[in-house]
Amino acid sequence: MKNAIKITAIVGLVLVGSILLASYAGIIHVGSWGATLFLSFLALIIACQVVPALMIFGVLLKEVFHPSAKEKGEARVPAGDGN
Repeated sequence: MKNAIKITAIVGLVLVGSILLASYAGIIHVGSWGATLFLSFLALIIACQVVPALMIFGVLLKEVFHPSAKEKGEARVPAGDGN
C-alpha cells in the first residue's frame, strides 16, 4: 500500500511539473485544452516508464556493488534431502 502511494505521488509530481514547465516555456497556450491534455498524457506515459526503470536500475546497482558469496568466503550448500 505504501508503494502505491509513493508511485502515485511520483506520477503526480512529474505530471504537474511537466505541465508547469511546458506552460512556462510557452508550449501550451491558455485556451488550448487539447494541447494540455495531450502533453499531460505524454507526461503520464513517461512517468509510468520512469518509475520501473529507476527501480530496475537500483536493483542493478545493488547487485553490482553487493559482494557475491565467493568474495565473502561463504559456501553455498544446495538444499536437498541429504542423501
